Amino acid sequence: MSRTSAPRAWRSGLAAAALAAGALTTATAGTAGAVTGTPAAAGSYAYTAHLDIGNGAKACSAVLIDRLWIITAASCFADNPDPGYPATAGAPAKRTVATIGRTDLTTTNGVQTEVVELVPRADRDVVLGRLATPVDGIAPVPIAATAPAAGETLRVAGYGRTATEWAPLNLHSNTFTVNSVAATGVNITGQSGAAVCMGDNGGPALRATAGGGAELVGVSSRSWQGGCWGKAAETRTGATEARVDDLRGWVQDTVRHGRTARDANGDARADALLTYYHADGSIGFYTALAGRNGGLGEYFGGYKVPVAGGWDRAAMKLVQGDFNGDGRSDLAMLYHRGDGSITLHTALTGPDGLLGAFDVNGTTVPAWGNWDWNAFDLFPGDANGDGRTDLMMAYYHPDGSIGFYTALAGSNGAIGEFNGGFSVPAGSWSRADMKLVPGDFNGDGRAELAMLYRHGDGRISQHTSSANAAGLLGDFTTDGWTVPAGAGWDWNAIQLLPGDTNGDGRTDVMMAYYHADGAIGFYTAPAGANGGVGEYTAGFSVPAGSWVRGDMKLIPGDFNGDGRAELAMLYHHGDGRISQHTSSANAAGLLGDFTTDGWTVPAWGNWDWNALELP
Repeated sequence: MSRTSAPRAWRSGLAAAALAAGALTTATAGTAGAVTGTPAAAGSYAYTAHLDIGNGAKACSAVLIDRLWIITAASCFADNPDPGYPATAGAPAKRTVATIGRTDLTTTNGVQTEVVELVPRADRDVVLGRLATPVDGIAPVPIAATAPAAGETLRVAGYGRTATEWAPLNLHSNTFTVNSVAATGVNITGQSGAAVCMGDNGGPALRATAGGGAELVGVSSRSWQGGCWGKAAETRTGATEARVDDLRGWVQDTVRHGRTARDANGDARADALLTYYHADGSIGFYTALAGRNGGLGEYFGGYKVPVAGGWDRAAMKLVQGDFNGDGRSDLAMLYHRGDGSITLHTALTGPDGLLGAFDVNGTTVPAWGNWDWNAFDLFPGDANGDGRTDLMMAYYHPDGSIGFYTALAGSNGAIGEFNGGFSVPAGSWSRADMKLVPGDFNGDGRAELAMLYRHGDGRISQHTSSANAAGLLGDFTTDGWTVPAGAGWDWNAIQLLPGDTNGDGRTDVMMAYYHADGAIGFYTAPAGANGGVGEYTAGFSVPAGSWVRGDMKLIPGDFNGDGRAELAMLYHHGDGRISQHTSSANAAGLLGDFTTDGWTVPAWGNWDWNALELP
């Protein structure tokens, strides 16, 4: 039953799950049924999703594999389902709604959300779909680490047709026997007359695990459909599942790259976390969520440090990142205590994006460690590629040497001990001549540091470090573009911000340059495949006399969820208002105007511009 030799009925039958216009009554139009078999008990296989593609034009099944991602068959999105794939990367051509955790489609259980991005495989009938909103309260199914074996029993679930219903309203499942395993597919046969039917395309093939659990080994791709509605003459119940057990790395990389830095509520759009140091000594932590257009909304309060026993602003270093790997951005804090010790704490965000207390405690640097509080800079990044943000540190030793250290985050978000990587010998580099930017510049899933270095002759060169599997930083041996001495760049006029501006999975460098005449230019330097940062190309430019540098606070992120990073800005007006605006980035990664407006803090809000910090 190879793909090339299979007759047309095999190739097109399962994938062509379109619902004929007008063939159903209004009450059932656009719905689909399930794998021929037993209706699933309420709440079972909750990670299985029903897909409505094109407002009833087509129906498929899918599987939740991350709170923001599903996996399904690419043929569900192909214009011509024969041969069934590929799907086109990017936003679905037709509006697609995923219903997850609703065993009975007539109820309101579970979650409904749109699929906003497709990431297809080129070698098999598989596509990942990014959801518009994260799914909380439904556990994703884990992906198997080993392939199924001939003779093994799998359970297949889906919302497709049954033997007696053309468009059933319940999830069904049944057992199948593995006949053979190929490089990208698994051939199975239904037990006791079970079959995979239209509408089951993309549904899960599951292996039972210890303790009553399950893991995903494949998604439904093709079937003979024996016994399904409209196939009374067909007796064959064989089907092919597209393998996913060997796609774990691809899935992990896609999900990781789909996660956006500064995303507080896990909806794949960057948000703004703000720390406000109130005049009475209390400290409030606030969140402004980004809308679909990228505009930042109103700030809502999370955790607040009370006045009594408050914290010293000068004794706090805050870093933002997803430290527990749940897809939501948190805050880590190093706190400098009076006895000289430095403690690390993490505040986690909830599904609403609001920060909780700093009650996840990490390592403590003892007082006898003699750390100079002013001698180090901190940077966030997933240094070891485990899906959790870690802390990278540059420490400027009294003897002039510079050490680069990494502290890994644990599964609960706690920050561990700092371990040393690359070290610069004394007298080699000057701290004042370095500008460091964190990011995954080579796209290998591990964060490193990029550096602009100002030489004595006026040149500014760019170099990128590397990170090994343990997350330790190596030498800055990957060279990028050099600004020639004759360019006359003012070192103090440069502000650098990281972000994947062209959406290729590698961090680029955005630069705001404050020209001597008062104009402000926004430039982008893309990272190459080796992690080297390229030449800066101009995007939007602000005319002289328009904006004041001291009245701008810039933060990078993918605020509209289009897969490309841009900049958001808080601007302090002369009348006391603080307005929020977001730029855009085109396909080449160049920044546009700040034309997307968000919520404005009114003048009567009396916000102290110097009392707010955007970590």
